[in-house]
Formats: sequence, C-alpha cells, structure tokens
Amino acid sequence: MSLQAAATLGFALAVNNIGLGVGASITGIPLVPASVGSFVCSLLFLSLGNRFGRSKVSEAVGRYAEPAADLIMIALGVFQVLT
Repeated sequence: MSLQAAATLGFALAVNNIGLGVGASITGIPLVPASVGSFVCSLLFLSLGNRFGRSKVSEAVGRYAEPAADLIMIALGVFQVLT
C-alpha cells in the first residue's frame, strides 16, 4: 500500500469516527465507553489483520489482496450509504 493510499484510508476512517461520535451522542451513549470500545476494536482488528498478513494463507492469496481490499472498501461504502 502506498503512502498516499494509507493517508487516504486514515482520513476516511477518521471521518467515519466523527460520524460514530455524533451518532453515539445523539443516542445517548456515554463518550468514554464509546471511545474505548472503538479504540479496543481498532487495535484488535489491526492486530488480527497483521497476523493474517504474515500467515501462510496470505502468501497463497497475496496477489488478490489489493483488489479484494478495494472491493471490500467499496462494499462498505455502499452499505453505509444505504443504511
């Protein structure tokens, strides 16, 4: 992944977290538990993704990783727009 792609993804996730914060405040979820939950889930999924990326399975599907990631990001965007 290039630096530009990583920065763009980071910006998109930050904007998504702003929406998460607004939604949490509207529904009355306390700020600290929502922030801690988001932080813990982010660390968990980053750790799991890192482990998966270094596994033997990733070597077998490595050439399909970038197109698959693109499709997943598009699907997530469409899902969020529709819900």
